[in-house]
Amino acid sequence: MNGCIHHRIVACLLVLAGSAAWAGQPDERAELKLFEGSWTVVKLIEDGKVIPAERIPDVLPSGGRLEIVDNSLLSVDSHSGKRHARTITIDPTSYPSTIDIKSADAPDVSRGIYRFDSGQLIVCIGDTLTESRPAELAAPKGSGAILMVLQRRTQAADPEKKAESPRKTQPAASAVADEEITKILPGVWRVPDQLGFLHIRFRDNGTFASFRVHEELQLFRRIFVESPISSGSWEVRHGQVLANIGTSTDPGRSGTSHLFTIKAMTSTEMIFIDGLGRTNNATREAPAGL
Repeated sequence: MNGCIHHRIVACLLVLAGSAAWAGQPDERAELKLFEGSWTVVKLIEDGKVIPAERIPDVLPSGGRLEIVDNSLLSVDSHSGKRHARTITIDPTSYPSTIDIKSADAPDVSRGIYRFDSGQLIVCIGDTLTESRPAELAAPKGSGAILMVLQRRTQAADPEKKAESPRKTQPAASAVADEEITKILPGVWRVPDQLGFLHIRFRDNGTFASFRVHEELQLFRRIFVESPISSGSWEVRHGQVLANIGTSTDPGRSGTSHLFTIKAMTSTEMIFIDGLGRTNNATREAPAGL
């Protein structure tokens, strides 16, 4: 057989083999859909210590209850009522399947593995001090790992729907009222993007301005300079922020409007979904008036 033809056949076989392997890999978006919903931690092991089921609500700040929407993990402190929002990144193609959990305003990442088993979600998080990832779903003594078994909650089985509870008056983790958004949003927020960070200054008077920050050397000193991007007005409607762009460095964006759905919000962090359906994190840099 001609050597050139032989190499082409081998190359085609490799491409087909790669395509077949890719076709059989779990889809990340489809896998994330399995995470969505309301969950309760029903089993907890910390570094080899089994936490009794009745003590789990006291050990975990959220009382062992959390919500997962898209790739956002949302929880509410059962004592203070403060919301916490984190993003999760999964890789269902690895073995075992991996999960990373990150807060919007913290650089550290909790690395773990997971498995779905008979309607339950089993997650094992490695030692947060070393950011190590466990190799198996176990948390033996000395490993620094945490093993959690989560049970999906349904409305019929949700104890908060059956009887009065101190947590019943807590705000829902997955919904943010318009009044709360209007109160918290004013200030400067930093949003990561493909160019670095976009800064958005929301003002109390319903106007906003976006800009980027870069360093310049002036009089032998390095200073930070704001480069304007766009400006306009904003308003809140049914849990969404409507941004109306008046002027922009991109002529194509002037006179356009954009909706952002707020999924979770605290005084220092925010998780929102943009018009393209992408989940984004934002962290507060300065309060209103600065």
